[in-house]
Amino acid sequence: IQDDYGQFALNEAEIQDDTLILQKQFLLIRWYVVKGLSGQAILLFREWLISSLVVSEGIPYSNKGKREGITNQLGAMIGEKRDLQQPIARHANAGNLSAIWSKITQYRNDVAHVGERLDPASAVILHRYVKEKLIDDLSVIFPKFVS
Repeated sequence: IQDDYGQFALNEAEIQDDTLILQKQFLLIRWYVVKGLSGQAILLFREWLISSLVVSEGIPYSNKGKREGITNQLGAMIGEKRDLQQPIARHANAGNLSAIWSKITQYRNDVAHVGERLDPASAVILHRYVKEKLIDDLSVIFPKFVS
């Protein structure tokens, strides 16, 4: 485990740098993609997206209490009554953010809840998305956190 995951560890000083934390998480997501670990990549992508918005809002990464408000705003941006005029939309293209959040939410639920949705995506579709699109989606939303 140390050999595989040690490359993503942060020292005491680095833990204080929210941008560096997100960049390291991006590297971990990319590593998951390369290793074909689609479930892990999807689960971390969802958390990474929320964390990126938290940090973009000027909220410290470690402030877990503010995540719910960000998640609620993302939720308001999808579905039949979607409202793209959420405060967080100023940090990324609202249409892209909405489309990617909608997709990753469905895929994450398919992974985390073992296909309990009425029309879950197949493992082949999830793997193809991770292999072919996930990194591009990350890069489109927050390029500053993927360098």
